[in-house]
Amino acid sequence: MDHFARPDHPLAKGLNTGTIHRNVQGYTSQPPMEVLGFGVSAISQFHDAYAQNAKGLRDYYAALDAGEVPTVRGRRLTREDRRRRFIINQLMCTMQVAKDAVTPALPQPFDVHFPDALQRLRPLADDGLVEVDETHVRTTPVGRVLIRPIAAAFDAYRHPPPGRSGRSGPPPTAHRHAAAV
Repeated sequence: MDHFARPDHPLAKGLNTGTIHRNVQGYTSQPPMEVLGFGVSAISQFHDAYAQNAKGLRDYYAALDAGEVPTVRGRRLTREDRRRRFIINQLMCTMQVAKDAVTPALPQPFDVHFPDALQRLRPLADDGLVEVDETHVRTTPVGRVLIRPIAAAFDAYRHPPPGRSGRSGPPPTAHRHAAAV
């Protein structure tokens, strides 16, 4: 976990027992659930979608005054988005992901499906921050404080295919992952 928590705090305990979770608000010791965002720029998270409210007060209140929901954008997650979100959450909450936990949901073996992410992890592995073997991707004790760049290796929106912008529009279905992880 890349946050400070005292050893007796529920987040630290949850990290040690594998029971913490992440959502758009950050780490939580509560079980995964949908998050409804209220207010300017708030983000809502659902099983298969993210939505964001208007970022400016004027637009936000104009929508409310018109009796409309102030949501200005959203993204429905694809099956690939949900796979990648699972991997990123596993890495960020347990410091590892078992390849066989993901492989049943993939059209091919883990290493074949995610060669781009594994390539991005290579320099981090060379620096002793992450270990990649036949069965797992796991952080080292030194790599724990750098879990975000390790997990980001699996974010297809952060690393779009050549010739595509990561945030300007949805990338091809095979390379999508929600940016709000």
